[in-house]
Amino acid sequence: MREIAESILALGILGMMAALIAPSIREPVVRWFENKPKRIWILPTLLTLHYSVFTFLNHFWRPEMVFRVALYFFAITLIIHHSRRKQGAWNFLLISALLIPPVLSFLPRYWGKVIGIDFPGGVFATSLYLLIALPFWRNIDLNARWSLKASDIAWIPGIYIALFVVIFPIATLLHFIHPGFTAIAHNSVPRLIYIFTLGIFLKTGLVEELVFRGMIQNLILRKLRFLPGLLLSSFIFGLTHIGQHTPNGMGTTFSFPNWRYVICATIAGIGYGYVYEKRKSLVGASLLHAMVDFTWKTFLSG
Repeated sequence: MREIAESILALGILGMMAALIAPSIREPVVRWFENKPKRIWILPTLLTLHYSVFTFLNHFWRPEMVFRVALYFFAITLIIHHSRRKQGAWNFLLISALLIPPVLSFLPRYWGKVIGIDFPGGVFATSLYLLIALPFWRNIDLNARWSLKASDIAWIPGIYIALFVVIFPIATLLHFIHPGFTAIAHNSVPRLIYIFTLGIFLKTGLVEELVFRGMIQNLILRKLRFLPGLLLSSFIFGLTHIGQHTPNGMGTTFSFPNWRYVICATIAGIGYGYVYEKRKSLVGASLLHAMVDFTWKTFLSG
């Protein structure tokens, strides 16, 4: 019974996040919040409650962690609620409040397990929150929709190849990568599809593109022209990887300050941001992001 409840909670938050990608669902929800701005406080309340119940069922409940999750979402909500018509420093404050706690591992990475698999509830909760809050806060067009045009799909392989041609020699010279099959590559095809879809596309690609392209790049491009705005938002994206621990497949693990990762992630971010802006597609940028990450984790860290 407990396992069923955990699965329902996990599928619930994942399903709501996926549903909000569709404009036909997201836009009426955003309007409902806009009609009475104080309703925005419902979001941190529900997300904190979800975390508390899920971790309780998982025997992972800790009062300190519940406090941290509540502090994170309520602090962001406080900034959003009091800065809807204010710009400048408020934008910087929200971006900092959103990014710094996860980078410093202030929040739990996983909320527990579902059918024996670690569940990254935090990234799904943050995505769900931002899909509602960003249009509410700055009337940001997230370019979020599940459908991809044929022209969108045609762009993605070309940018992927261009990124590979640029990043591969740089990462090799920096000894950041080592070609070879990793443990991931030895999984069955169904398992690889699961890893790509849930473990990389939804958990990493979609979430990071929502934050860095949907929010940060959009805000920067309101002040700067496309090229400098793209470069700045990509550098911010790269800089958030400075604390990541990454093995290079040759017995070396890079840790803080991981400038090799910052350089490679910044270049990759330029590709993601270019697709996002030129194709107006959050899902297209997320798919490209997932392809790059999957290639690295499967074939370039061996």
